[in-house]
Amino acid sequence: MSDVASRWYGRQATPDEVDEALHGEPYDDLQGASGVFLAAVEDGRAVGCAGVRFGDGFAELTKVFTRRDHRGQGLGGRLLGMAEQSCAERNHRRRGWPGRRDPQGRTSSLVRC
Repeated sequence: MSDVASRWYGRQATPDEVDEALHGEPYDDLQGASGVFLAAVEDGRAVGCAGVRFGDGFAELTKVFTRRDHRGQGLGGRLLGMAEQSCAERNHRRRGWPGRRDPQGRTSSLVRC
């Protein structure tokens, strides 16, 4: 989360900012009927993740992250594919990826199912 918060602020995030980011992006509900948390693991360590929160007729892509040393290798795309597969396994019919921009111009997405 330190890397994610630092990218958001455009500088190294403080410990308080990391704590705030963790509080603002809960993930404990990304399991069972309410969501899924996907982790990419290599040699016993997490190198990427994606989260999807399921709601009434929609699924929200809450996060996609890859470690800096694993970027540019297609891991994020594979995680997004697994997120879409999770939607399909729950028999969601429609999917789209409208986006919204954060202050640095990056896009976060919603998956419409």
